[in-house]
Amino acid sequence: MAEEQRAKGEEFARKAERKIFCGCCAVLGSNYEEAAELFKKSATSFKLAKSWDKAGSVYIKLSKCHMKLDSKYEAANAYVDAAHCYKKISTKGAIPCLKQAVTLFTEVGRHVMAAKHCKEIGELYELGQDAENAKTYFERAAELYELEDATTTVIQCKAKVAQFSAQLKEFQKAMKIYEDIARQSLNSNLLKYGVRGYLLNSGICQLCLGDVVAINNTLERYQDLDPTFSRTREYQFLADLAASIDTEDVEKFTRAVKEFESATPLMRKWTEFTHDSRRHSMICLIHISDPPNWTELCHFCCYIVLLYKCIFSSLTASAIYKPQYLCDRVQWHCLVHVTDPN
Repeated sequence: MAEEQRAKGEEFARKAERKIFCGCCAVLGSNYEEAAELFKKSATSFKLAKSWDKAGSVYIKLSKCHMKLDSKYEAANAYVDAAHCYKKISTKGAIPCLKQAVTLFTEVGRHVMAAKHCKEIGELYELGQDAENAKTYFERAAELYELEDATTTVIQCKAKVAQFSAQLKEFQKAMKIYEDIARQSLNSNLLKYGVRGYLLNSGICQLCLGDVVAINNTLERYQDLDPTFSRTREYQFLADLAASIDTEDVEKFTRAVKEFESATPLMRKWTEFTHDSRRHSMICLIHISDPPNWTELCHFCCYIVLLYKCIFSSLTASAIYKPQYLCDRVQWHCLVHVTDPN
């Protein structure tokens, strides 16, 4: 069956090529129309044969035929089809095709379609752990969705931008985005239930900056933004973390994280954080097993802030070594190394 479909695909492709390069008739639009139909049949046959790479390459040829016929919308759709074929084997081939599709959809004013595929590109970069490019394309998707007033999807994309900004340690940018989308969500009965999560994430980013005074001011601002926030678990969690960092209470910090994590599962991945200063260096390594969720990364960064304060407060390494940081099912290790240049 597969071999038969593959042979059909090859035959349709050869006929399409002959239609394009048939001498003096090659300039006629009808030839490109006929070639497009044949390329489409060829791609379908290759898909049935699960020859994804060949199907993708034929869809690209189909797109070029549509461009000759001045049909950018159809050309964009062909690039999307090519991308979805390449996705079956590799994201590397899919991303350039989706970028071409986004350009064409934008040129013909199909902003929602362009946004949809910008978001898809962002997701592919996310799978490839390319946070910088993922952030760029989710940000562009949000801008395009805004042109069509697609509020819910705009907020989803902006939340991803904030997530990747936090991963890249752009905490100020992440904080601003989370606060903006929290404020925007309050105006919608459908979206307002996500506000406390956005404020929690914003607060964690503030904690990662290590300024306890700022986090206390931030919590007051959050209460002004949403008067119900002070009665939530998220608010209490932030307040407990801020207090434990301020008083350098490692046990309280650990307890607060474990209690919150018991109801809200956190990130599962390898994370490494290194801090160097003029007089001290600290290296910490955490191993967690399941798929990642960015929030725990920020929790871990908060813990690093606490360790940093403990070091400068002359606490010993043994006093701050906490192998039971999260929960029994999580394995993690923390090493603090203090050096003196003198």
